[in-house]
Amino acid sequence: MVGSSTVPLDAESVRLRAGETNLGDFIADAVRTEAKTEVAIVNAGTIRGDRVYAAGPLTRRTIVDMHPFGNVICTVAASGRILLQALNNGAAKLPASAGQFAQVSGLTYTIDRSAPPGDRVRDVRVSGQPLNTDHTYTIAIPDFLLKGGDGYSMFSAQRVLVGAEGGPMVVNAIEKAVAAKSPIAPAVDGRITIR
Repeated sequence: MVGSSTVPLDAESVRLRAGETNLGDFIADAVRTEAKTEVAIVNAGTIRGDRVYAAGPLTRRTIVDMHPFGNVICTVAASGRILLQALNNGAAKLPASAGQFAQVSGLTYTIDRSAPPGDRVRDVRVSGQPLNTDHTYTIAIPDFLLKGGDGYSMFSAQRVLVGAEGGPMVVNAIEKAVAAKSPIAPAVDGRITIR
C-alpha cells in the first residue's frame, strides 16, 4: 500500500474532461511539486479509470490504473501568452468533455463557454497574481503535450528546461505525493470557474 485517501477520488471522464475534479487537482499538484515549477498543466485524458475511486487504501496498482501511460514530466519556459493559448486549447471543446481539458496547478482561471473557441479563458492568476502575457513562467507538462498531443502544439517551440529523456515519470510523482501526504483528502478548490 502506498497510502490512503479519506475522500472518494473523482476520475469520472465526463466530469474530469469538462471541469475541475479533486483527483485532477491532486495529480496536477503532484506534477508541479515534482517538477518544482510555477504552473502545471495536465490534459484530463491522461487521467484514467473513468470512475470514482472509493475512499480507502491506495495501492501502486490503483495509481497505475489512474495513470496507465508512461508519461514523463517535462518542464518548459514559456510566456504568459503561450500559457493563455494552452488554457484556451483546453477549453476549446466545451461543453463537450474532451481529453485536452486542462487540469491545472499553480493558477486559477475562468472559462466563458459562450465565447468563441480560442478566446474563452478569462482572469488567469498565477500564484494569485494576474497573468502577465510577457512574463516567462516555468510550466510542467506531460511529454505528450510537449510533442503537441491533444492540440497543445504551442509548447513544441518553447525552451525546454527538462525534456522527456531527463524528467520523472508522472505515475511516480503521483505515488510520491500520495505517500508524502497520506492520508490524502483533496478537495475541489475553485481553480477553474466555468460560466
